[in-house]
Amino acid sequence: MTDSILIVDDSSFIVEGLVAILKKSYRTLAGYGGQQCLDILKKEKPSIIILDIMMEPIDGWETLARIKENPDTRKIPVLMFSAKKISAKEAEE
Repeated sequence: MTDSILIVDDSSFIVEGLVAILKKSYRTLAGYGGQQCLDILKKEKPSIIILDIMMEPIDGWETLARIKENPDTRKIPVLMFSAKKISAKEAEE
């Protein structure tokens, strides 16, 4: 079975770009915001989640908190990214 990656961003440009790159080697799932990510996770359990930090109305930090508080999804690794510079303290939280 091929590993799956859930790509989450509120920018379709970013999501579709990453899907185009990663679909050659992985089964890709596209989420266009925090709520859609959480909805997908009710049906799918990807190998990893690539999650944007700066999204509206649910940002990446809130989405991550909801992923990690759910026993069914808390062990899925999450790689977070942002175009905005963040401090080391923010990254540790």
